[in-house]
Amino acid sequence: MEVVSLSGLDRASLFASDLYIEFRVQMGLVDRRQVAHSTFVDLLLLAECDYLVGTFSSAFSAVALELSISRKGFVPPYISLDIPWKPFRPYQPHPGVSMQNVPRA
Repeated sequence: MEVVSLSGLDRASLFASDLYIEFRVQMGLVDRRQVAHSTFVDLLLLAECDYLVGTFSSAFSAVALELSISRKGFVPPYISLDIPWKPFRPYQPHPGVSMQNVPRA
């Protein structure tokens, strides 16, 4: 088993809050570059896992699995805690749903 250490990355200050990280970035409470760096490190480390357990209603877990598949050449063992995984497809709106058809108030 290989252990990965990330020296110089202080994650405690990033996650020591009840506010979502997105809100803290918008409010300037955390360094957005440090958040972006930490996010990409997490994503790449997840893609290297031998097994993945995630929530696929989250794009983060789904992207981690997609990266893992593309790097390994096969679908690794995974478990979704909420919805089933399906391969990424570009967003295609439902033909009957359009912002132009929304009734005006």
